[in-house]
Amino acid sequence: EGKSLVGLMSGIANWREYAFSEVGNSIQNFVITVRGKPEKYILFRKNRKVEYKQFFDLKADPWEMKNLVADVKYKNDLAKFKAALKKWEDETEVTQPILSKGKPIEE
Repeated sequence: EGKSLVGLMSGIANWREYAFSEVGNSIQNFVITVRGKPEKYILFRKNRKVEYKQFFDLKADPWEMKNLVADVKYKNDLAKFKAALKKWEDETEVTQPILSKGKPIEE
């Protein structure tokens, strides 16, 4: 599902509040990033279980040196990112990653 960038580039459109990305070698082991303004939430999964989480305030920490996932000051912001990720995952079909030769990775 794509969304035209014309409105964004011309400055006249409302744009997404969050951007999502996934990186991994299977549906069991991957990283999901949720990017907002100015925070970023990263979830690392292994064997379909959450291994660890990261949350960064990119305005205060552009080099992502301080993980704020346990900082109570960011509790409400983190909750918004978690809710946005859950909504996105509920609405998005999970597909198997493809290798360079076009074959699905074995589970």
